[in-house]
Amino acid sequence: MLRALCLLLAVAVCLGARAGELDGHYRTTLDGQPAELILHQQGDQVEGQYVENRSLSLTLRGRYDGQLLRAEISDPRSGLL
Repeated sequence: MLRALCLLLAVAVCLGARAGELDGHYRTTLDGQPAELILHQQGDQVEGQYVENRSLSLTLRGRYDGQLLRAEISDPRSGLL
């Protein structure tokens, strides 16, 4: 799952760099399961969710400097990063 999440974040950053903002829904299929990265940007602050197969939902919070997204991903149920 971590590998899949890194791939989604890399795609989001590349797409966001061209568009100038990261807002959006990024969808793909990873290991046969639907996955989605939902990002909302306000200034340099980015928040969102990673949803895998509608059963796993992780929270994302970080900063985007226009080139690099630095974020923490956590499980809202356990609070673990």
